Amino acid sequence: MATKHFFPSTDHLVVRGLESLVAKNPHLSLDPANKVVFLPSHSSQKVSVISGGGAGHEPAWCGYVGSGLLSAAVSGEVFASPSTKQIMAAVEKVPSDKGVILCITNYTGDNLHFGLAREKISGSGRKVGMLRMTDDVGLGREKTRKLGRRGLAGNMFGKSACLLLRQKQNDMRMGC
Repeated sequence: MATKHFFPSTDHLVVRGLESLVAKNPHLSLDPANKVVFLPSHSSQKVSVISGGGAGHEPAWCGYVGSGLLSAAVSGEVFASPSTKQIMAAVEKVPSDKGVILCITNYTGDNLHFGLAREKISGSGRKVGMLRMTDDVGLGREKTRKLGRRGLAGNMFGKSACLLLRQKQNDMRMGC
């Protein structure tokens, strides 16, 4: 076991990383209390595409927030899904008259919290869809038969398809 670490504690480590990302990308903003990186210039006339996950292995989605990409990304703690409250904060940071698409990996916590957020969004009368990434090539179909496959490598392709769909809908002036 290693006795030396880059950081002596994981306290505030996720927020520190997100602050660094936003500092280097001035077109982005951060809601540090909810660990949401968002595009403040997002138009409410475009579909909001939001992704996220735990900060241990899925913090990468914050790097895909930008014009023509994700509208917002929400990060949980290290290896923990973001809470429903955090996801709802992301939705409020990038409001849309057209609808919201939630792109998630197929992990239990993500399904639970993003699913609850989807219900809240829908309950408020807004259009919402959820796209689960289930491309797992790391575990065979037999091992994932009961729980379903996780989303890993194909996340970028799934998000790209979602973003292309959003662009097509915006071009056609259609809803989510």
